[in-house]
Amino acid sequence: MDRILNAGCGSDTYGTDFVDINPKRKGVNRCDLNSERLPYKGNTFDKVYSREVIAHLHTPMHFLKECHRVLKPNGELYLTTDSAGFWGSFGKVYFGAYDSSKTYGKDDSVYYLHTTKTLYNLLKRAGFRTIQVNYEIIKPIGNEPKPLPHRIFMRTIAVLNKRLNPHIVANAFK
Repeated sequence: MDRILNAGCGSDTYGTDFVDINPKRKGVNRCDLNSERLPYKGNTFDKVYSREVIAHLHTPMHFLKECHRVLKPNGELYLTTDSAGFWGSFGKVYFGAYDSSKTYGKDDSVYYLHTTKTLYNLLKRAGFRTIQVNYEIIKPIGNEPKPLPHRIFMRTIAVLNKRLNPHIVANAFK
């Protein structure tokens, strides 16, 4: 059975091991992904999964190096993040919606929005190889599907220009 670390899991239950800065349930290890070592030995995991976390870290390189450390040889890092190129990201920045500190606490803000190139460069510098970074529409968090007009609009954007997609998905291997 593969061991999968969900880094910055929140209430997500995908994986076998879980870490988050503010655990919301039992079985989740507390770890500040900005500065602390992940509480696992090196070469432990087959996969590290991190969804919509890296933008909230003021030290993303520390986080990526820690992910690299805990992955087994040929292990996979799968992460998603908001795209800097998405038109909606500009609106969120301009109108202050990325300041989630009021909802999640003073330490939760967006520090970096990435493009495929900036994320690729970070992953390469952290020691990953066989890196694939793409613009992609990901499924909404939770079990509630987005309304049909929203899905049609997002699919239309994807057809017109991949760079207008709201999310970036990266797969990188140790």
